[in-house]
Amino acid sequence: MNLIIKLPPKEERESMVTAWIEGLKHGNYDRFEDEVESSLQSGCSHHGITCLFLHEMTTKVVRSRLSEQYDSPWVDAAFGSPICLN
Repeated sequence: MNLIIKLPPKEERESMVTAWIEGLKHGNYDRFEDEVESSLQSGCSHHGITCLFLHEMTTKVVRSRLSEQYDSPWVDAAFGSPICLN
């Protein structure tokens, strides 16, 4: 079975990742939820958005950005192990 996904444009993906990081930092995901809803309404696939946030490159970007802002072993602990969908 093939799963066809449609990702948002690069600028929207970057904004969504930034909103997710802000949600992690502040415990408020309202902006992230709004951006996801907007992408879904514009025809992007929820499978694509899910894959975006589980993808190794996205987690590396998030880990890097958080590591720049926080000197905490919890950042490494949270993003140190790969996520497996199997």
